[in-house]
Amino acid sequence: MLKRSTLAVLCGFIVCPLTLSIKPALAQESTPEILETVGLEHQSNPTATVTTNIQSAELIALRARAQAYEMIQVGMTLAQVESLIGGKGEEISSSEYNGSVTASYNWIWDGGLSSINVITQDGVVVGKSTTDYRLDAAPKPNMSRAQAYERVQIGMTLQQVQSLLGTGRITRISELNGNKTLAYKWQWDSTRSLTVTLQNDVTKAKARIGNALAPGSALSAPRLSPYEAYDAIQAGVTLAQLEAQLGKPRQMSFSQFGNSISSTYVWVWNRNGLTYVEVTVSNGQITHKSTSRPEQ
Repeated sequence: MLKRSTLAVLCGFIVCPLTLSIKPALAQESTPEILETVGLEHQSNPTATVTTNIQSAELIALRARAQAYEMIQVGMTLAQVESLIGGKGEEISSSEYNGSVTASYNWIWDGGLSSINVITQDGVVVGKSTTDYRLDAAPKPNMSRAQAYERVQIGMTLQQVQSLLGTGRITRISELNGNKTLAYKWQWDSTRSLTVTLQNDVTKAKARIGNALAPGSALSAPRLSPYEAYDAIQAGVTLAQLEAQLGKPRQMSFSQFGNSISSTYVWVWNRNGLTYVEVTVSNGQITHKSTSRPEQ
């Protein structure tokens, strides 16, 4: 079923819904940058309830993030993790199932640009992840983004991917239930990138983010108003039919997870991007629509 929501990805950027306020006291290490794990299904304990509206308490003294992450081990208590990092984390989710309590805690650095998340069951660590949202450009491969995307294949090892594209930059590390997930990013400019996600050293997903069609195509107003355009998007309508009605959209992302292929397209009515309609197409079918237009 199609439903309305607010666009989270526009002009090649992923907007994180965190409300962040922590400033570290220690100098930070030079490690990964922007988190983008498009196409990979979230792995978590089945009893956990994920909450994305996060507010974090002020911390004064934090151990450097990379150092802290390596020191956190499965089996530690929450109190041990807090002692190791140097402060209490913010509980961002909690649930109870069959008498067992699963919770998730978050610590942030760099004014909110990097973080560590720990999952506990009954107060004991069962999983951890770290991300970095700093905007340093990742290495640019010596080929076009389209060529790079086509050459990376699901099932490749990290060594095979890096032999094609170069080292890249780690943007996410996640360890849960004995599985280790890594996301690597290669950046062409401030809006266009390629992200490859690996699980236990095997490529599970790949995604190219940013404008993949003619840059100006989405900046000229579509043929219908935002209200008419949104209402024209119905279950069963194909992208070609929408293009005939609205004009050519801008492709914002293209991703593959296993044999499933998904893309997002957007039509924009003004240059500041405040009025838009977006659709998600999975395996040739429109599965979702969203818009910024005000309610009637």
